[in-house]
Amino acid sequence: MTGYALDRLSRIPGLNLVGGGQRRLSVLSFDLDGVHPHDVGTVLDQHNVAVRVGNHCAQPLMDRLELPGVVRVSLGVYNDEADIDLW
Repeated sequence: MTGYALDRLSRIPGLNLVGGGQRRLSVLSFDLDGVHPHDVGTVLDQHNVAVRVGNHCAQPLMDRLELPGVVRVSLGVYNDEADIDLW
């Protein structure tokens, strides 16, 4: 499922995956060029897509990355490809 999500997210212009190293699991964080993460979260919420936004208790990291925060997507056994396509 994570591979499918990574493929779909990588097709979105201006979307930058943040962190995760070489082995990404079920939590993906990203930022979108020129768009505040809270705005991304608001728009996704209007389309019934639940995400977390902000600095996620990692303010020093966000400062180092020069980001106001990130959008965090969590995938679970209850998600399928149709959920990801909503993004």
